[in-house]
Amino acid sequence: MDPLAHGLLGALIGRTAGLRHKNSLWLCAAIAEAPDLDVLALGLKEPPEFLTHRATATHSLPMVILAAWPLSLILKRWGKDQNLSGWSSYAISLAGLISHVAADCMTTYGTPAWAPFSSKNIALDWIGNLNWPAWLLIGAGLWLTTKQRAQYRAAYGTWAALVLFVLGSMGLRERARKLIETQQPELSWSIFPHIFIPWWYRGIGENAHAYATALIAPLSGRMEPMGSYPKALGSDIEASRRAPSVRLFLRHNRWPVAFLEESPNNIRRVIWGNPLFSPDGKNIFGRAVVELDQTGNILRHWRDGKAWP
Repeated sequence: MDPLAHGLLGALIGRTAGLRHKNSLWLCAAIAEAPDLDVLALGLKEPPEFLTHRATATHSLPMVILAAWPLSLILKRWGKDQNLSGWSSYAISLAGLISHVAADCMTTYGTPAWAPFSSKNIALDWIGNLNWPAWLLIGAGLWLTTKQRAQYRAAYGTWAALVLFVLGSMGLRERARKLIETQQPELSWSIFPHIFIPWWYRGIGENAHAYATALIAPLSGRMEPMGSYPKALGSDIEASRRAPSVRLFLRHNRWPVAFLEESPNNIRRVIWGNPLFSPDGKNIFGRAVVELDQTGNILRHWRDGKAWP
């Protein structure tokens, strides 16, 4: 989920816990955003790593249990709420960090929530990554909690509204799946929420021979096919995997797909893309290209427009 939503969730947790001072709420927002500090390390790498696999051990549940202790000391020391005990500040800090991990797990990008015990990315595909409806819901709820008598009622009502929003998104996703499977039953479809538009969903279908992508509007029943691409032959895929650019791409992409593109002079070009970023599969983030000769030898390969030696 996006940084603004994480910060608003942290502030809402603080208001739900009864915190009133603005210093405390700002610190709650900062604590909920703390797992994204990994950008300081990974932000120096290429943009594809930053965008496709940025979540690290800072997004792990075992790690946030430990990280909540020093953050709780900061909250207690500078929070300005007089009745805030050590255990209360730890519980609030832990809730803020867990909310970050849980929210990221609900998105398409996901996060390795059980690292270092498991490197598997947990991505439930329930909500989009840039979620402006969540901004509006939480922002309105926080404003209502400023009313002296309505603080707890408004906070609990905001949580209920967020739960209904997630359930509604899940329902729309299943309706989108049924729509596309009815229209194109010959493909096996995976459905993902749109990155920014909550009433659109993205479909990625495949069979033994090709990939297909589509945009689906479950409320109106509208569907827009975006492209269909032949799968690379097994020998071409295996040959292209040897390229360093492809190995790096595969390490940082949850949904890697490979397809063939015609090239002159009897050169076979294998393109690796990630349809999660672009419905047509030819995204600019994380795209790796390998050119092979007729015997499967790598002629050249590159990634994101950068030539590789």
